[in-house]
Amino acid sequence: MADWLADDHLVWFILDSIEQLDTSAFHQHRRTGGVGRAGYDPDMLLALLIYAYASGQRSSRRIERLCADHVAYRVLCAQDPPDHTTIARFRADHDDAVIDVFAQVLRMCSQAGMVRVESIAIDGTKIAANASMSANRSQKWVREQARRIAETAVGEAAAADAAEDAAEAAVGGPPATPAPELTTRAGRAAAIKKAMAEIAEQDARHEEADAADAERQEKYLQRVEAGEVVAGPPPAGVDEVRLWRARLARQQQRLAPLIGVRGTRSPAARRHSQADTQGRGAAGRRPTASGNGIGRSAWFSGASTCLFSDPPRPQGRTGGQSDRPAGPVDGPRLRQRIGAGLQQPDRVLR
Repeated sequence: MADWLADDHLVWFILDSIEQLDTSAFHQHRRTGGVGRAGYDPDMLLALLIYAYASGQRSSRRIERLCADHVAYRVLCAQDPPDHTTIARFRADHDDAVIDVFAQVLRMCSQAGMVRVESIAIDGTKIAANASMSANRSQKWVREQARRIAETAVGEAAAADAAEDAAEAAVGGPPATPAPELTTRAGRAAAIKKAMAEIAEQDARHEEADAADAERQEKYLQRVEAGEVVAGPPPAGVDEVRLWRARLARQQQRLAPLIGVRGTRSPAARRHSQADTQGRGAAGRRPTASGNGIGRSAWFSGASTCLFSDPPRPQGRTGGQSDRPAGPVDGPRLRQRIGAGLQQPDRVLR
């Protein structure tokens, strides 16, 4: 039956690839003796799953049927088809390992030009359907449904052909045929070794690039954490949480000298203070709220300062605390402070 498959068929490439990969993880729990029928070779089941997944087959029952009537599947299982329970249990017991080996074989096939890697997914989807035991259909309805299904199938076939033609035109022609050296066992072995070496080289380059990126990110974060202003955007992949924490700490350090400071004069208050000083020096007398070099805003500034700024308190015996209990300003005290503010209009917020 092996003569029924071309020498460059994907089945031969997968079988040769499995022979060169480390599949010891699949043989750890294999039963090699005892009573009953011998178990299936794990390498055969692995190659069967890889070819089925690469061909778009996901159902274990569908794979079981293909092992009975499809030449490629019959060659893979050596005409000893496993049932769907064996296939499903093997996949469930070695889920992670199957994914790893499947990815390796897929990369080798792509590297050797055997397949075009576009979108291959491993998934199982449950689809809801109508199932009613009491539903009765007439012959006319059955004929109409059969005709509709046939029309749909013909339409889908035409659409598939058109899509494949468009895909070939987009890539510049039909898929490339395998190289002549892949038609022999020795040629496939050499191509697999070459593909594995190229993949290892690519992985090494990727690891070096990842290490360089990590070093660049760490240096950037260290500069930001040291308080340095770094120009330009941060490197791609930098730790966002650590970066924003460093920026927040830098802003907190800048604001630390201002925490607890009261009575900071505004630029307008400083200008009014300078004008007041110049007016008193030129006239030789104290200006009043009605004019003589002082504006109304400064007059209200002095009044508000007397109203809302605390005057110096006498030091008590208990560590600098005032003997007078703190409380709201009463009526007489409020009138005294208003009068003091009116008499000193040049007093500004300090």
